[in-house]
Amino acid sequence: QEEQTTTTTTTTAMNQTVLQQWIRRAAIGGGTILTLPILASLTYTTYQYTTTPNDQISKLHTPKSIYYQSLTNLIMTQLGQRSNKTFQSSCANAASENEALLLSICKKHESTEYGKQQNLKSITSRNDFRKHHPLTNHDHYQP
Repeated sequence: QEEQTTTTTTTTAMNQTVLQQWIRRAAIGGGTILTLPILASLTYTTYQYTTTPNDQISKLHTPKSIYYQSLTNLIMTQLGQRSNKTFQSSCANAASENEALLLSICKKHESTEYGKQQNLKSITSRNDFRKHHPLTNHDHYQP
C-alpha cells in the first residue's frame, strides 16, 4: 500500500513537471489558437492524472495527443459555427437563395438545345419561369 502511494506521488510529481513545461511553452508561444488548446489539454491532463489510479491511466493518451485532440476540437468547433452561420443566413433568405439558384441554372443551360427550345435566356425571375416553362415529368426530358 505504501509503495503504491509513493509510486503515485512520484508519477504525479513527474507529470506536474511535464505540465509546467507545457504551460511555459504555451506562454512563450503565445497566440490564442495555440494557448487555448494547450491550457484545455493541461487542465484535462492534470485532472486525469491526479484523479485516475496509475493502473488505469492510458499510456497512449499523452499530453501531446491531448493537445492535438483539443486543437482538433477547437478547429472543428470554429468550422461548425461558421458553417452554421452561413446555413442560418441562407435559411433566412430561402426564397431569394432559391430564385438565385434557379436563375443560375437557367443561365448555365440557356445555350443548350433544351434551353433554346424553352427560351431560358428570357427568364429573369421565378415568375417568368412559372409562366414560360411547362410543368414536366420525367418523360419530358427523354431524348
